[in-house]
Amino acid sequence: MTTIRSFGATLDSLVEQSASLLPNKGDAVGFPTLHRNVEQLEEHSRQLQAKSSRMEASSESNAATRLLAQQGFNMDRLSRDMRTFEMQTTFDDVFPVEGTTVEEYLDQVHSMTLLSAIEKEHQNAVDDFQNFMLACADADWEKRRHGYSFGGNAAASAMFHAAEPTAMHTTPTPRTPGTKVFGSSSKVTAFTPGGAPPPSPFARLGGERPEAYFKVVRSMNDARLQGARFDAAKAFADAAAATGAAAGADLQTSVGSLWLLLSSMLANESGGEATPGSLVRGARKHLEAGHAAYMLDVIRKHAQVARLGGETSPLARVRAFLRVHLQGQGPLDFDAEGSAGAINTTWRQVYYCIRSGYLQEALQVVDASTDPSGRQTSIPFADALREWVRTDGAVSKATASALSQQCKRMLAAGQGPRAEDHNCVHLLVLYALVSGDPARTKELIVQNPGFFSYIQDFMWFQLAIVRDEQVMDSPSVAVAAPFRVQDLQSFLRQYPSKHYSRDGHEPLAYVNVLLLSLQFKSAIQYLLSDPATHQYRTDAVHMAMALAHHDVLEMEEAHAELASLDVPARIAQYGEAVGNPAEALEYLAFATQVAPKTGSRNPSFDDPMALFRQLLQEQNAVNQLLGEQGGVSSSQTPLARFVPDVQRRKALLAGAGDECSRNAKYDEAVELYARAGEYAKALEIVNHLLGNQLGEPSPAPPTTNPRIKKLLAQGERVKQMTQNAAEGPVVGGVNLRTQEDDFAALNLLTRLFTASAEGNNAEVIRCLRELPYIPMDRQRVRACQDDFKTRCASASALTKSVPRLILVAATALHAALKEAEQKERALGVRTNVNLHKEQLKAVTDFGANIPMPAEMHRRLATICTN
Repeated sequence: MTTIRSFGATLDSLVEQSASLLPNKGDAVGFPTLHRNVEQLEEHSRQLQAKSSRMEASSESNAATRLLAQQGFNMDRLSRDMRTFEMQTTFDDVFPVEGTTVEEYLDQVHSMTLLSAIEKEHQNAVDDFQNFMLACADADWEKRRHGYSFGGNAAASAMFHAAEPTAMHTTPTPRTPGTKVFGSSSKVTAFTPGGAPPPSPFARLGGERPEAYFKVVRSMNDARLQGARFDAAKAFADAAAATGAAAGADLQTSVGSLWLLLSSMLANESGGEATPGSLVRGARKHLEAGHAAYMLDVIRKHAQVARLGGETSPLARVRAFLRVHLQGQGPLDFDAEGSAGAINTTWRQVYYCIRSGYLQEALQVVDASTDPSGRQTSIPFADALREWVRTDGAVSKATASALSQQCKRMLAAGQGPRAEDHNCVHLLVLYALVSGDPARTKELIVQNPGFFSYIQDFMWFQLAIVRDEQVMDSPSVAVAAPFRVQDLQSFLRQYPSKHYSRDGHEPLAYVNVLLLSLQFKSAIQYLLSDPATHQYRTDAVHMAMALAHHDVLEMEEAHAELASLDVPARIAQYGEAVGNPAEALEYLAFATQVAPKTGSRNPSFDDPMALFRQLLQEQNAVNQLLGEQGGVSSSQTPLARFVPDVQRRKALLAGAGDECSRNAKYDEAVELYARAGEYAKALEIVNHLLGNQLGEPSPAPPTTNPRIKKLLAQGERVKQMTQNAAEGPVVGGVNLRTQEDDFAALNLLTRLFTASAEGNNAEVIRCLRELPYIPMDRQRVRACQDDFKTRCASASALTKSVPRLILVAATALHAALKEAEQKERALGVRTNVNLHKEQLKAVTDFGANIPMPAEMHRRLATICTN
């Protein structure tokens, strides 16, 4: 025990000595003290373990190679053979025979067979379904391809659909001249009395805003029809604001801001036509109003620094804004008059007054200024600014030349204002602004790139130096060519759209620039085709309508990018996307009115009536455009608004009926002919369709066929309209009385075939006696054959059903004959056997001498032999 205690004491003393010697030793040798945390220790341990594992694996591999070599194996060859070794499943692996009964084995085989069969049938069903859908798509395309326009109604709807922003991320396919504007695939749900009202046709286009836009379009059309003035831009702006498209804080990134800009540009106080000069002035005033609102917003946010107090004058607001803008730079001259260290803000005040549209306040500051910088030219700046305000920028050549020379001197090398001398920079900007010299303004922007840091300020400055025409006074004074709108447009087109829209994140900022520079068509093209503006397709169409209404679309010079833009076609395409013919008519009518003034190259717009005929061929279009019961003479219909003359409306409906008949749209053709008063043509179509239906053999009664029932209802409705109109034979090659007689005969045939299907032979024979072209005695066979030939030559609707009628008549007469013979033998009384024989002989002789299918001749012969 004593030895153990002494050893423990020695160990403790060694530990204490090591702890005391280790720091000194480390410092003496120069090695730094190493500190590691737990994570570092774990990572180091894993690295050591991996290194040891690799060494152990390598040693084991070498030992295995030596052992195999001693037994005569080649390791390389063995490795190659092992790479080609493949394990295959045997029958016993899947179905273990040992330990399995016959019943279990058979049950397992049955399950596997059943699953395999189900999987195979499922794949076949999927393949059949895909083939069926492809066949349906092909059939649907063949059916509708003649009615599609600009890529089809579905594509038109997708283009303007607000709920699917990824549906149109490609440029729409350009239209070829002469294509139809309206297709045949629009679906319209009619209002059912007593039921729920149909949904709004604008629901799939975005809801409230398209519907509000449509109300403006209707008012715009009313004004155009009445020859009255209508401020379309302001009306559209109000509609957009009412549906939540307010401008907001950022005055360039909302639809509402674009409408406000257009309404400002198109607000012509003189009441005349818009000119480039009036549009530029309107754009400049819009930017000035925006800057004034911006200053007020800054003042409200920094009320304590601005110290506006109760003053409401424009100059007081400019000075309050400068207090915020120049905060911390020292006292300002208008707050510390006479102070030697006050900052001179004279030219800042003038610039911000002009920038906000406060021109009289700018003159007031210049007149009160004692700054000698404004009197360094032959013409004092105060006089030049007063002339600029009075002439709306059109200063004389002498004034422009003097200020331009002063700009040139200030911008000369070494003479330009220093970057920190902002007051002189503002004076230089004012000189360039009043002179309007493009060369000086360009040099100014190059030397002071940060002055116009916002696109609004830059566009305002560019618009402010635009001149409509060169002043003609003082021909001896040389002055640079004026800066025109076309020069501004060319300059802006040098940069792509992403330069203005922050790489597409704010696409409306680029549209704002295009509208400010009068590039209206480019703005519409960008909104309609760029993927970033998909949600603004509807707004683009109505902006184009507003611009076309004010006749300003052609302000922009033509260039290659606008070659595919056809504004009237896009307007008509939007109307097609609405899907309701009554609403589509408003857009189509407007498109036809503005087409001559917008440079449309689509020949479809050369004849507005042709476009109206296309629209009338849409499903339910007649009821929408003429009312449920209205005829061609009614003047209180949507169509009558744009086609007020009754005779033109009648010709329009008849022409649309002709096109529907040629395109096999028979239901629409019947309705159009009936509304146009062409009752004979309407009944002719009904009779032919009904005759074709009744001519098809069918065991079911015709009254159960929905198509036959619909045709009978159409014919009765046409007859009722004929009686109400009290008109006689209709001019057009077909007599109304003949068609009415044929329709009555087809009604009788319907009754006859129904009785035959029900086995009522007596009713069949009664109906036969009422048919004048079926012989019931042998003396009339020749006359009926001649009548049949005449009907075939005139393409009568009854000829198609005659073969079936003969077969049904012979069957009924043969049955009546057998029944009479049986009754005569059973009762021993005389019956009308001879009459039935005579009638049957007459019908079979008639049938034997008219063209019928061979099968029907065979069946007729069989009846006769029996």
